Formats: sequence, C-alpha cells, structure tokens
Amino acid sequence: MFDDFAVPQTSASKTAVKTSVAMCTYDGERFLQDQLVSISSQSRLPDEMVVCDDNSSDETWSILCSFSKSAPFPVRLIRNERNLGVVENFEKALRLTSGDVVFLSDQDDVWRIDKIERISEHFETNPATGMVITDAEMVDENLSPQEHSLWHFWRMSERDHRDYKRDLFRFLLTNRNVCTGATAAVRKSIIAASLPLPRSKAILHDAWLALVSASLSTVFADPEQLIKYRQHSGQMCGVRTVRPKIDREHYFAQRDYLIRLRQIITDHPCPATSVRLTLVNGYIKHLDSRVKMPDRLIGRILPVLMELSLGRYHRYSSGHRSAAKDLLKYVGNDA
Repeated sequence: MFDDFAVPQTSASKTAVKTSVAMCTYDGERFLQDQLVSISSQSRLPDEMVVCDDNSSDETWSILCSFSKSAPFPVRLIRNERNLGVVENFEKALRLTSGDVVFLSDQDDVWRIDKIERISEHFETNPATGMVITDAEMVDENLSPQEHSLWHFWRMSERDHRDYKRDLFRFLLTNRNVCTGATAAVRKSIIAASLPLPRSKAILHDAWLALVSASLSTVFADPEQLIKYRQHSGQMCGVRTVRPKIDREHYFAQRDYLIRLRQIITDHPCPATSVRLTLVNGYIKHLDSRVKMPDRLIGRILPVLMELSLGRYHRYSSGHRSAAKDLLKYVGNDA
C-alpha cells in the first residue's frame, strides 16, 4: 500500500533509544505463547516489557507469570481487578512504559525476528519520526498465509496514494485509518501528548496515535511485513470488513476528539500549525453544520448549499453524496 512513498532513512548520526513493549491480554491462552516466544527471540531485545491483563478467566495469567520468570529482559505484569476494555487497558500499559519508543503488541500475533532491531534503527537515525507502522503478513489461526498482506487488504486507490504522500496529516484527518496498532511503534513523547486515549467509537486508539503523530511529527510506513497478523474469531480487534454506522452521535464523537486534537496542535506549535488548525477548525464547523440541520426540508437547503459552496462536503465528507443525504435527511454508512 505504501511501497511507492516510504520515506528513506536519513544519514543522521544515531541516537540510541530505550525500547518498551506494551502488551494487553485477555483470555489469550490459545495463541499467547507464540507471541511471547517471538518477542523473547528478537535479534534486538526490548529493554522492558509491560503487560496489562484485563482480568482473564483462562490460563493467560499463568502463562504470563511463567514467561516473566525466564524472559531475557525485565517484564512487569499488572492484572486488572475488573475488565477495563481494550482502550483503557492499552492506555494503562502505555502509561507504565518507560522507554523512548514503545512497541504496541497484541497477544495473538507473531513478530519477525528483526522487528525491534529494524524499527529501532529507524527511530535512532530519524529524530523527526514519531510513529512507525509496517505491513503485515495476514495469516489464519494456524499461521497459514492468506491471499493478501495487510496493506493490500486496505485496497487504497491511486488517489489515496497521492493524498497520503502529499499531506499525511490531511489524509489521516479526513480519510479512514490505515495505521494498524499491532504493527506500530510510537515515541513516548507522542504517547504523552496523546493521553488520555479517546473513549470513542468514532476513532480507535491506533488511529488516534497516528493522527497525533502526524500532527506533531511524521509517520513512517515501512513496507516490510514484520509481523504475522493472526486473524481468528476470538480476537478483540482485527481488520474491519464492516464500516461503523455514521449518524449524528458519530458526528458528536468526531467533534469531541477534533477539539482535543486542536488543543494538542496549539500546545505544540510547529511551522505547519496554522495550516493544520485551519483544517481541524473547518472539520469541526462542517460537523456542527451537519448535526444542526433542521428537520424540515426547506430549512436544510441553505446550510447544505453553504457547505457545498465552502467545499467542506468534498474536503471532509463524501462530496455531493453526503450533501444529498443531508438534504434528504438520511445519514447512513459512508456519509
């Protein structure tokens, strides 16, 4: 997906980074051992690993305890007294890490032996990079390869490619998320600016981390397949084949996280701050207009025409199709 515009490494001198792995577990006894072995077998070991278990009811905790005693690096285990859910549990794990770079880890994948080494070297030679994502080998529950890699699964169009390459921040702000947390590593400084993670169906934690990273630094897309991304019926997150329903509640949730993003950008000024704030403010105004559409058709005509004239339907939604839905008082998927 990103092969044509992966950012080349610079020739800057290296600045060593301390690495952490943040893993969240929940009833993961079937596949957890494979992932733990792949992390402990890395060509460059992490400096620490933090695992937050979300009150598992199977043998997950026992597997973790056994691993922590033999792992070739420090392992900190935390067992939640109650189930927190994916986002809150990941936030807890992220907060407890101390590394300069944090690798996000699911409980059911398998990492290629050079994942930490390869990604760490990029961070060490590219200080402007805030987040690294990679392609992944899509596999079934038995680790048998599937037809497409993760990036090919996204099926980005040529226009998507151009938009991503031209302006990463704009692309991530106005398009679907293409940054998968299971493949990601993030600088702790980006994580600090991102917390607390949004508790919102309108944006996942990996999409939020990518958006903040694109706001304050850059996201590097490495075309190497550095994990086996296991797909199975019991996983909490994975590739989505059904897009969420987009309605007024979704717009309100979008508005909430955009207001937070605006504050983050304001608090961390850079040469692109003004442009990015203009984009975010325009998006907020567009959402305000859509949620405030009057019930009667006659009252919707003027605000729809206004949003069209300002170009915001095409910039932030699906152009004339979204305008038609608002005019007909119908909001559905792909709005």
